Amino acid sequence: MRAANEARHAKKSRNPAKRICSRCRELKAVEAFGIKNNRTGARRSMWADCFKQYQQNRNPSPQKLEKLGPVLRFILEDGDEHAGVICPDCDQPCRIGDEVVASNAVLRHALHHSE
Repeated sequence: MRAANEARHAKKSRNPAKRICSRCRELKAVEAFGIKNNRTGARRSMWADCFKQYQQNRNPSPQKLEKLGPVLRFILEDGDEHAGVICPDCDQPCRIGDEVVASNAVLRHALHHSE
């Protein structure tokens, strides 16, 4: 199966030993692209350095999230799915009509958040 895939890929590409990175658009050696699927031997669309940068930006660290600050500030309305969520600062549920801040994937009362 793997040989068939490689043969088909060789027909499509002009230089089977080189490949274009989908992120930086540079021509790189095929070996610079990590293996995406061990069973088929398929390779990633980004070469190693671009993939590493992609992974670092994809999952921000808690420090980066803290720098972003509040993502959303709103007042809970009737039927809102967030009504009843427990505020981590005061251990009280967020009720309809409360102003809340959503940051770092945590919902808390706005009065606990200092800007």
